[in-house]
Order: sequence, then structure tokens, then C-alpha cells
Amino acid sequence: MHALAAAAMEAVQALVSFAPDDVQRAMHAFEHAERLCDATIHLYAEPRTVYGLVSSGISAVGSGLSSISSMFSTASSSSSVKSATPRYMPNGLLRAWVIKAECNLIMSVLQLLNESMLALLRAGFQIRKGYKAYQKVWAEYQKHSEFDLRLRYDRNTITAVQLGIGLTNVLLASLPHKILSLVSVLGLKGDKELGFKLLQHGAVEDTIRAPLVTMFLLVIHGMLPSFAPAILSPQDVPIGEKVLSQEFSRHPDSTMHLYFGGRLMRVKGDLDASNAMFKRSISAQDWWKEIHHLCYYELTINAGFRLDWGTSEHYSEKLLDENMWSKAAYAYMLASSKVMMGKPAEDYIPFFKKVPSLVVRKYAGKHLLLEQYVMRKVKQYERDDFKFLLLPGLEIIFIWNGFAFMQRQHLEESLAMIDDSLLGIEQWLSKSIVIEDAADAPESQSGKSILVQSQKLAKLSSEPKFVAPPRDTTWAESVDRSALLHLMRAVVLRELGKYVESREEHAWISDHAAEFKEEAFVVPFGLYELAVLKFKEGDIQGSQKTLTQAGGIHRFDFENRLALRLHLASSRLEETESPKK
Repeated sequence: MHALAAAAMEAVQALVSFAPDDVQRAMHAFEHAERLCDATIHLYAEPRTVYGLVSSGISAVGSGLSSISSMFSTASSSSSVKSATPRYMPNGLLRAWVIKAECNLIMSVLQLLNESMLALLRAGFQIRKGYKAYQKVWAEYQKHSEFDLRLRYDRNTITAVQLGIGLTNVLLASLPHKILSLVSVLGLKGDKELGFKLLQHGAVEDTIRAPLVTMFLLVIHGMLPSFAPAILSPQDVPIGEKVLSQEFSRHPDSTMHLYFGGRLMRVKGDLDASNAMFKRSISAQDWWKEIHHLCYYELTINAGFRLDWGTSEHYSEKLLDENMWSKAAYAYMLASSKVMMGKPAEDYIPFFKKVPSLVVRKYAGKHLLLEQYVMRKVKQYERDDFKFLLLPGLEIIFIWNGFAFMQRQHLEESLAMIDDSLLGIEQWLSKSIVIEDAADAPESQSGKSILVQSQKLAKLSSEPKFVAPPRDTTWAESVDRSALLHLMRAVVLRELGKYVESREEHAWISDHAAEFKEEAFVVPFGLYELAVLKFKEGDIQGSQKTLTQAGGIHRFDFENRLALRLHLASSRLEETESPKK
């Protein structure tokens, strides 16, 4: 138990810092705790002879596991012959099995800090190990009535079973299909309904694990909905608020619960309450600076959602100076904030240029997904001497799924900026576009606007704030560079309730999809956003079909992140449809 507690503290440090060294230390701590559990289980399995006890003790000491010698006391009354197999698992043995399973489960979460496919697979196999241990624990749990459980086992062990079985089932039910299909081959399936029932039961108990249960519930109901807010939030946010209220009644100044509360309030759409909770989380303690950095990151995001680029610049600069998670991402965010504020080139170009040199972290031989993206964007900007920047701040907001959390005023301001950029490209291309081959410009495109509704946009901005690139650009390049602008415009129009205009933008993306090279991720992400539009229009079956279509595309920026979005959204839509069948 003490080894698990020590490992858990290392895990929290790793989860808030994302530092590879912290992750490695946490993994080693859990591996040590798991070895202790294995030795304990081995002792219980040994024949209860004096010779067996002595030899097991010597073996344990020889393995560096002498800390479990206290387990001998549990068998001190054993006779010199092998005891009969007990009908029920002893409390100490049940505790050892459940702690072993917890070690595997938390190690799987640590693996997920890396967004690579290899890490997802490793996480899946850690879940499998934990699942097998939990099968033993669950079989024992089910032998008893609730009264008998409390009579035979300590309440902390009971809550541990509820946490583990509940979370394992929810995790298995939440994995993307590409990973779920692999672990299902090994006989693992998740029962989401059972999982939530056990977690909710464990959350109300006054045990050492109850706060951990509530944090997992807040991740499920307050953080996962941010991947597909339109589809997930209506059901998850009220549950998350109930859990948060319950936990605040017991621990009103818990820095971690305040952080999760800030995430929940964002998903709810209350950015004022979200900012207040993040700031309370910062002031709740001053010794764990990584949690401060986590909150700075969230405050940066919230500032972007309000188009408050000054605040975004402030927190990005603090993160760049103080935190080690991804200095490349922080430098890019800082530079993007300066661009959106209209600062002179000499203020933001140095930070863009720093990005490649700041990318130093690798997992499984690959850079973080966000770092891969910002490096690609900086190379793109460099080709044009950093003079062809198309709203990098709004691009980050799109990656964060942020338009779903914006107030109408900020959505309208974002739409005006996007329209300015598109109109600027249109006016510049009409004068200087280079078509290398007439065959490269199909009849449907040649001589026509790159915009969907050029005249309507022209009324919005007669003098767009746009700087043309310092080189000739082909038709294909101009379409490629316009792709994300069109997708952002589709999303903003949808959030403003302008569904017909949003569909026109999606039609443009579909018509030009084959021409997207650098911005190829716009196609699958565009299909996801189209599925959300269909959902808002009430076309559930059409939304499901489009989500499936998006899942058939591979090898693009943020593929694993989109896979999780698709799975979460699709699963919820299936639940929505099932009562009607």
C-alpha cells in the first residue's frame, strides 16, 4: 500500500509535468510496487509449512523484497501441514491483487502521455494485464453481498475494487475502434454502464481512494466531452457538475479538483467560471509549480477563445520561460498571439524561428503531435519569409476545438477575420496567380472565385488586412493554403447557426479535397465537423455515416486525436439511437 502511494505521487508529478524523466520515475515506482504485490501473492500461494514460510522469506529478502516480511504474521498460526484452500480470499491477498491491477492500470495512463500509436498499443497491453488481475478480484467481489463485503474486507480495498473494475470498463469502452479491435481479440470488452455504476458508488465512500474516483469521473464527464462538445456535453456536463459539487463539499480547496472544475466549466461554456477555478487552483498551493503551469496553459487556451491575445501572449511567455513540456509549442503560441495582436514582424519572427531548435522531446522515435504540426507550419511560413501568415491564432483555436466554446460576439469577430483573409487571397490571386498548366486549373475552378460567396464577403471588408506572399504562387498552392480557412469558416458559421452557409463551405472542401497537400488533415477533420453539423440538424444516421467515412482516412496531422473524437462521438450517437430501435 505504501509503495502504491509513493508511486501514485510520482504519477501525479508525471501527469502534470509531462516530463519524460518524471514519467520514467513513475513507471519504475509502479513496477516496484507490482513486484511487491507479486511476492505477496506468491507467499499466500506457498504451502503453509514451517519450511515453506522460512524459504519464502529468504527468497523474498534475496529479491530485495524484505519489506513484505510482515506478511508472515498472517500465517504464523499455520500447522506443519498444508492448510485447506479457504472459501474466501483473505483480505491481504485481495488487497495485493487489486494493488497489482491498479499498478497496471495507472501505467497504461502514463503510456497515454505519448500520443503515438505504439504508446496506445502499450497502454492497451497494460490494461490487459490489469484486466486479468481485476478478473480475479471481481470474481471474489461478486461472491459476497454488500453486507458480507464490509464484514470481510476493509472499505479501502472495496473502494479499490470499485475504482479499478469501473475505470477498466469505462476505458475499454472509450478506446478508439482501431485499438479496441486489438484488445478485443484478447478477450477484453468494456461494459460502460457497469463501469459508471461502480465509479459513482466508489465516489460517495469516505475512503482514501474516493478523491481519485471523483477525479476520474471529472476526466470522463469534464475533459473527454471537449473532444466532441456538441454531441457529448448535454449528457456529461450535468453529471460532472454533480460530482464536482459533491467533492467541493469535502475538499473545497483541492488544487486538482479546482483544475478539473475549470475544464468542466469550459465545456459548459462558462469561461468566466473556468478562469476563476484555474486561478483558485494556482493560489491553493505554491509548492507544486507544475500544476500552476497546467493552469497557465488552460488560461492561455481560454484567452484564445475570447480573442484576448494579450493574455494569451502573457501566459505563453510564462510557459516558455518556466515549463519544459514543449517549449516549441509555447514559442509557436507566443508568436501566434503576437501576430494576432498586429505586432511588427521583428516581434514575432524570432519566436517562430526558435521553434525547430526547441523540439527536443521524442517518444517512440517521434515528436509530439503538436510539435510535428508547429514545425510543419513554421517551415511553411519560412518559405514565404514569414509574410504569408493566415491567422495562426485561429488555427490553434481550431485544433483545440475552441469555436464550440466561444460567445457569439467572438465568433462573429473570428468570421470577419477569416473573411478578410479569404478576400485578400482572392484579390491578390486575381492579379498575380500563376497557372503552370491549363490542365491544373479545371474548368469549374478556372476563372472563378476561390471563395464560396465572394460578393457577400466583399461587403464585409473592402480593405482586407492581408499581406501577399513574396513569390509566385500556383493555383494548387493557393487552394491548399486556403483549405483550413474554409474549414474554420464552416465551423464558425455552424456555431452561429448558419447551417446552409456552413454546408456551402463543406461543399467547397469536398470539391477541392484532391488538391490539398500540406493541409491534407482538413479532409478528415472536415468530415468530422460535417458530422457535427448533421447532428445539430437532427440527422443522426447521416452524422454516423460521415463519422465512419472520416475514420477511413489515415496518415494526417493529429490522426490519433481525431480517432478519439470519432469514437467518442460515434459511441454516443449509437447510444442515442439504440432506445429508438
